[in-house]
Amino acid sequence: MAGVRSANGWTAGRRRRLAGRRRLLAGLLLLAGSLAAGGAAAAEPHYRCDRLDAQAALSGNEDDILSQGRDGWFFRAPNTDLDEFFVLDGESLAYMARLGAALGDRGTRLVLMPVPTRALVAYDQMDAAVPLQGRYARRDALAEYRAFVKSLRDAGLPVVDLDPETIRARIGAAFYLKRDLHWTPQGAKFAAGLAAADIDRLLGPAAAEGRARFATRQVRTEPMTGRLQSMINQYCDDPVPAQELAVFTTVREGGDGGPSDSAEQALFGDAGDGGPQVVLAGTSFSATPAFNFPGFLSEALGRSVLDYSISAGGLSTSMLSYLETSDFDRDPPAVLLWEFLAYHAFPDDAVAFRQMIGAANGTCTGTDRLVAESLVEIRGAGDVIAVPPAAPPVVGEAGYLALEIPDRTVRRFTVEVEYADRDADIVTIDQAPPYASSSRFFLEFSGDFAAPVKAVRVRGLPEDRALPISAAICRVRQGAS
Repeated sequence: MAGVRSANGWTAGRRRRLAGRRRLLAGLLLLAGSLAAGGAAAAEPHYRCDRLDAQAALSGNEDDILSQGRDGWFFRAPNTDLDEFFVLDGESLAYMARLGAALGDRGTRLVLMPVPTRALVAYDQMDAAVPLQGRYARRDALAEYRAFVKSLRDAGLPVVDLDPETIRARIGAAFYLKRDLHWTPQGAKFAAGLAAADIDRLLGPAAAEGRARFATRQVRTEPMTGRLQSMINQYCDDPVPAQELAVFTTVREGGDGGPSDSAEQALFGDAGDGGPQVVLAGTSFSATPAFNFPGFLSEALGRSVLDYSISAGGLSTSMLSYLETSDFDRDPPAVLLWEFLAYHAFPDDAVAFRQMIGAANGTCTGTDRLVAESLVEIRGAGDVIAVPPAAPPVVGEAGYLALEIPDRTVRRFTVEVEYADRDADIVTIDQAPPYASSSRFFLEFSGDFAAPVKAVRVRGLPEDRALPISAAICRVRQGAS
């Protein structure tokens, strides 16, 4: 039946449809207004966690001390989230500079990305009434972080600008998870954009070579149930829900794959692009698939990124594991991005740096290979790798040891370096998991000894069987510094 027409010519049905559209439009405008005002998510309650105080008093591990902030945030103290000092002494800075120079001699630009602490970024989520948080000197910590970054740049090392104030101005506390030590996928994407811009500037015109298109899409949501979340629920009387995480994946358009999700996959991966190769060595921030940092970086760069990152490895594990691979030795990348946490203690990693610098120099050949030995009967007691009297002297950081042990179960042993003045340097090589299994080991000789190297012994190997070992005493190639 025809609708009843009003004096203005509209039917009653048309009038009802128009009114419905107006209500929908009003609702959409109201929703848009609330999102613009930041009212999209309600604040979380303050959870009853009285046992956190007792835990802080009894814990023998300072990294496990937790305190509750605002809006469902929890912070670790004092040497992680609330760290105010970022130590980079002169020796550590010299190691960093020498590593960058050794890589540069192989055609690789080292780019550093020290990730600032959660308190520096999410300072407005801290509760000054909580003693651990109230004592935090944010202004001093920010000055320390900036001085740390400046010292690296002054040493000639490119550093991605993850300044906490830049992060706060652009995405705020959303850079980090509330109840986990890691960044959010949003934070990972933001950091990837900054890193890609710096890498493109370093590559110059070569950055345009072999570009590909990548697409990122959300695949699921999942609760972030890490160790920190478990500790929170252990010490809180109220149930504290896990934060929901939007999980993304990135793939190359027109292809069947994207960046590797893990170091293990990357060991057998192929960048698949023309143009400069980019390799990532980082922490769990880069290694955890849910954060998709390698994917976001590939999308921003327009090229596949080979990811050799390792979770729970501290400062040096992923970098050393990658540099010891034959992949690096055969085909050094154009750019090596090193992601690490700013609170990692550099002075504790002197031996790791000596191994990284040796590995960066790589397998030696020709006149740089001063001594070469194939030892097939070396056992736990160790055999001597002697420097012939006629060989050019090897003094300090101008030389290094290269070992190849095909038995990949050998992860720990001792190297004894004997000098011409009878002094000795005894170094323990310990590459137990989470280091990637390797058959190649390197060690830079120490600059603390003025006399030339006379001999090297390898001790602490399995005594129940003979091990074939290839050993070489190498001189740093001319042109490297």
